[in-house]
Amino acid sequence: MEDDVHELAAAKMRSLIELKHNAISDAAAEIGSPAQIRKTFVGFQKYLYQV
Repeated sequence: MEDDVHELAAAKMRSLIELKHNAISDAAAEIGSPAQIRKTFVGFQKYLYQV
């Protein structure tokens, strides 16, 4: 589980988004502003790692 936390580290967020959407601007057009994307990314992690 410790490794999982690092896989979704905020530092990797840009790379993960670009893998899915090709560019931050494409992601923003589909799912919201960069600030909203970050808020969602960080927010859902607490549910992934609940014990």
